[in-house]
This record gives sequence, structure tokens and C-alpha cells, in this order.
Amino acid sequence: MNMGLWRTAGMAAAALCIAQCWAVDGTKINGRAVSAHWRYSLKNWGPTYNDAEGNWDGALDLFTINNGKVVKVDTIFKATQGLCYNPAFDINGCKIAFYRLGRALSTSTAKVTANGGKTTISVMNIDGSNVVNLVDCAGEPCMAKDGDGGLDWPAGDWIYYLKPVANGGFMNELWKVNISTRENVSVCSYALGGGRFRRLSTSLAANKIGHQTINGTLITSSVSSFPGGCSLTGGGGCNAAISPSGNYWSHFMGSHQELILEICSGVSGVKPPPTYTNAAGGTYTGAFLLTFQAHCPDRFGESVEGMGFACNSDKWIMQHVGWYGHAESMIYGTEQVATNWADMVAIRISNNGKIPRETCPTYGIPGPDCCGGCGAIYYGNEFGDLWVDGGQTNAGKYEDGDGNWHSVPGAGTNYIPAGIVHVTQALPSGRNSGAMRIAPGKQSIDISLPENRAWTIIMVDSRGRIVVSQRISGNGCSIPQSKLPKGITAVRARSQQGELHRALVID
Repeated sequence: MNMGLWRTAGMAAAALCIAQCWAVDGTKINGRAVSAHWRYSLKNWGPTYNDAEGNWDGALDLFTINNGKVVKVDTIFKATQGLCYNPAFDINGCKIAFYRLGRALSTSTAKVTANGGKTTISVMNIDGSNVVNLVDCAGEPCMAKDGDGGLDWPAGDWIYYLKPVANGGFMNELWKVNISTRENVSVCSYALGGGRFRRLSTSLAANKIGHQTINGTLITSSVSSFPGGCSLTGGGGCNAAISPSGNYWSHFMGSHQELILEICSGVSGVKPPPTYTNAAGGTYTGAFLLTFQAHCPDRFGESVEGMGFACNSDKWIMQHVGWYGHAESMIYGTEQVATNWADMVAIRISNNGKIPRETCPTYGIPGPDCCGGCGAIYYGNEFGDLWVDGGQTNAGKYEDGDGNWHSVPGAGTNYIPAGIVHVTQALPSGRNSGAMRIAPGKQSIDISLPENRAWTIIMVDSRGRIVVSQRISGNGCSIPQSKLPKGITAVRARSQQGELHRALVID
């Protein structure tokens, strides 16, 4: 019996050498990524939990990258502390800004209050310490299951954010708050004709923004001078992001597998993006998602919704990749993926795995009628942010498309090497530390678990049938191969501290 397994992230042992070295060729970087870890679960046509609507809010994960691979994952802000949204590094990768919601993870549909019931713009150190609420907001950001809103941190002490309104309404005002003085200033109010911002990012100099607006009379996906009279440039496509230098912008056209990368108007003398030919024979500058997959040993999904450049590199673009496609299909699970267009390399940052869809004959998925949801939980990590470790000499600088580093006024020289982050958070409710590992034995599938405790192992085949349900006490077990059908089998390990998920393919 031949078995193909979704790969798991490496563990922290490889992190010991990170402080002594860093890659400069762009293909095997050291650095760190941050992302909100969200979930979706439907039961009888309603959310199973109050925090499982499929919006991109949840706990904050910090991923340590060594030699081009994720070697350590820490939950630096637990979902029991409150749900977080749209995290962004400062240019030095030492602090994180985010929307902090007034509710937390739950075990039912009832709202669990956190943060005094308020949504705030907050900031903290990368180890999860020194959480500071900078300003209160009138309501939650308009998330709409596809990342609406926006918060970014250009060089300096000002965090730029779209101001939430009461009851999660549409946002069209851009504000900034100072992390030192807490001064909160209105910058621009945009006339969107009743519409809303769906994407927003800033250059490090805060003189350009990448934006997508929808639903109103002004529908655009483009880049604009900032503040620029508080007007937006027209454009097409979907999603939009501006690079740290302000020299490049990215978006999607047609299929969200096609990442369009363009040099901004008026910019010259920078590395040109590659040119590709799509399935229809058309050419464009950018890169194809499956081309990135060909350069990545770890599997990820089919299509993308949500993107953003690394905080200090024009090479790296973060993508939020859905296992079952983009748009509304993102609710069925996603991965955070870092893609480098200049050196053509990709790193799958998160490791949620592809969970089989619940059965629904109406949608062509044979099996029991779970069209309204039977409680399966799907996990995702949104595109988040990435900091590339260029070494102490490049602290407070950004990397251009050719790999050269440039100083940025007001950036400072704070520096914490990749891997030198000691997170002291306890094991978060709703998630287990470490990873579940699956390996083929002679007559069985061997499952290794990160903690010695009581577990329930559940294995579900591609038709939604439970083929194994077994309670164990310890940190591992063996499942006879004879119990497992061919095809994809979802493996879930449950304990009082949460769940671990993997997928197994048996040929």
C-alpha cells in the first residue's frame, strides 16, 4: 500500500542556528511571519460557535522561518484572550499591530466578551508581551468573510487603519494612530458612493496606498498617491497591494491563480517582473500559483483571496490560498503562503491541511445531507505579514527586487534575529502546541501526538464516513491499514486542549 502524506512543519530544534546566520540569496530566508488563525463551522444552517463564522479573525500565530522552512509555531495571542484581525509587523519585525475585537473563542453560539467588550487598535511585542490598546473603535471592522478592512504599519510610529463603524458597517475613513503619544488623527474620508474598502496597504514612506473598493459607485483595484487629495485612482482586477518601496503593486485578473505584478506608474530602473503565458494564451507580468507550487515541497490549495507584500521586502508577497478555491470557497480551509516572484520560490507557512468537505448531495458531494452543516471545523490562516531577516546591518531597511537593501527614514534599527523569540504563553484553549505526525508502519499507520494526555482519534473518509473512532491515553497509537479505504482520509485528534488535523492519502 503506497501512502502520500501532507507534510508537517519542522520543529524548533533546527532553530538553534538561526541567530548565527541568515540567507541572502532570497531562496532560503530566515525570518518570521504572523497570521490570524481563524475557523469556520456550520451546524443546522448556523455557526457552531460564535467565532466560527469564517471571518479572518482568531488567535495570532507567529511562525519562525529558518533556511526557507517553518521550524517553530507559537500562538502569541490566544483566542481565549480575544479575537484578532489583520496583524501587521513594523518594518523591524519587532512589534505587531492589529484589530483586537471585543469577543473571544467560544464553545457555543453565545458571545464571549473580551477586551471589555470593545474593539481596539492594539500593538504588542512579537513574543505576545506588552499588549497596549491605542484607540477604541465604534464597532468591529467589516470583515464579510473575505478580509474587508485594512491596517498597515509604514516606517515610523504611525499605524494607519480603516476606522470601523458601529454594527460592522462599511468603512471609508482612513485614520492613523501614534504608538508613542496615542494621538489619533483622521487622514482621509473617501467618497465611495455607498461602497467600502476591501483591501488597503501602504508603502513604507506612506506616500502610496494599494486599495480595492467595491459595492459603491467607485469600484477600483489600483494604487494611488497618498493622501493625494483623498481621491483614488481607477483600475481593474481584484485585490490590490503596494510593495514596501512603493515601486510595485500586485492584484489578480480573472482566475485568482494568476498573480499580476506591475511596476507602478512613473517608476523606472527597478527589476522587471517575470512574464508568463496563461491557459488562454494571454501574457502578463507576474507569476502563476501552480508555478509557485512546483517550487514548494509542501502542498497548498487551488486559488487565492487576499494578498500583501512582506513588511520589508519587495520580493515576497503573502497569499491566502484556499484549498477549495477563492471567494466563498475560502471558508472550507486555507493556508498562509509566502511567494517570492524574483527568485521563484514559495514557503507554505501554515499547516492546517485539507479537510474533506461535508457531504451534500445537492452540491454533488455524495453522502448524508450535511448541506446545512454537521459541525465539521475548517481552519485557515489569512495572508498576514512577513519580516525577512537581513541581519543586524540591514535592520530598519527594505529589500528591493534585486536583493539590495535600502535605508528608510524614521525606521530605527531595532533588531531581534529570527528565532530569538521566547514565547511564554500557556497552551491556548482551542489549539494544541506542536504537531501531529503520521508515518506508515509495516501493517499500520503510526500516529504521534505532541502531548501525553487523553485523546480521541477520528478518521473520516472522502464520503464523510467515520472509519475509525478510538480513545487513547498517551502520545501515540497505531491504526491497522485494513481499516482505511483508498483515497483521502481526514485525521482528527481531540483533547480537552483542542484539536489537531491532518490529511492522509492512500493510493
